[in-house]
Amino acid sequence: MSYEAYMDEYERGHELGRGTSGVVYALRGALHAGCVVKEMACLPPESDEDNDSDSWYQSDAARAAAECRLTMHLGRGHHPHLVVALDAFVVSGPDGPIYALLLSQCMGGTLHRYAKAVRHGKAPGAVDTDAVLHQTLMALEYVHAAGYAHCDVKPENLLLREEPSSPDKVWLRLCDYSSARPLCVGTQLLFEDPQVDVCTPYYRAPECALSVMMQREGGAAPYLGVGAKIDVWAAACVAAECVLGKPLFREDTNLPLLQAMVDELGPPTQPGWADAMPFLRKHRLAPPAPGTPAARLSAGELVTRARQAWTGDRPLWGRLRAGMSERAVDTLRLMLHWDPSGRHTARSARGQLGHDTAGGPILKA
Repeated sequence: MSYEAYMDEYERGHELGRGTSGVVYALRGALHAGCVVKEMACLPPESDEDNDSDSWYQSDAARAAAECRLTMHLGRGHHPHLVVALDAFVVSGPDGPIYALLLSQCMGGTLHRYAKAVRHGKAPGAVDTDAVLHQTLMALEYVHAAGYAHCDVKPENLLLREEPSSPDKVWLRLCDYSSARPLCVGTQLLFEDPQVDVCTPYYRAPECALSVMMQREGGAAPYLGVGAKIDVWAAACVAAECVLGKPLFREDTNLPLLQAMVDELGPPTQPGWADAMPFLRKHRLAPPAPGTPAARLSAGELVTRARQAWTGDRPLWGRLRAGMSERAVDTLRLMLHWDPSGRHTARSARGQLGHDTAGGPILKA
């Protein structure tokens, strides 16, 4: 499609969002009411040195084409909590090809913006965190069953779908598959480069952060279970953020991120992380090895650690009880498990959470 024909057929409105993968615009006119378009432009290089046999846009084009294909593929199931793709096409833009993805029922904004508005009294009601968690898990269960991990679950990628006849009824739709990766063996993740970070830092699972750190410091990292369960960790972080009003782990780099996890969840001690323990101890992210002088604790510290080990209780769980059910808190305990082998799948987490909030809106009076 030519750029002129594209601009004539699709009357672009205001910009709704901008990310590393593209820009989302509202569409005007009765024909496309309630629809948005995501434009993914393949821009030319900044210098001639970067232009090697047209490679300047080929990688961008491959990523954009993959996102369009996956969005269209997942949308065929008409899942209630996945974004619906109406069409995908390539536009001959003035500076290079533009991949356009036409999406429906996305005019309610994002969970990030809505939750912020609720906290500041600019939106009615309150967010039902149990419903947010359940609907996110429903979407992830479908994506994982299709053979993919989303790899970028966050409030900005959870769109709100309003019911036209009842604006106070709002449901979630998961969107943006620009970071999605195929699952290869079971639920393991297929990486092109094991040293590349996946997921937005605030929602990045510990096995992702630790694998990259160990690779970058030289030497092959043991397999730590990087797979579909990174999305489960991220979904738990989203639910916690709805209650706390801020990201649970607000760090941009891997080492401080892991330290923030230790502060909230306690250090990793699960057997599945045995191969990583020397690295974790080196960075003071795990208890000292038994028998070393540093392992000697006071009587008070021993009592505190014993109580937490026995009950699993930490201040975080008490803070979360203020905004979600006890059953949801118990579900989050296993969604935020350090070792992926002991962490919930999307399906098992949804099973523990129960089915009574599955179809309900995310708002409560």
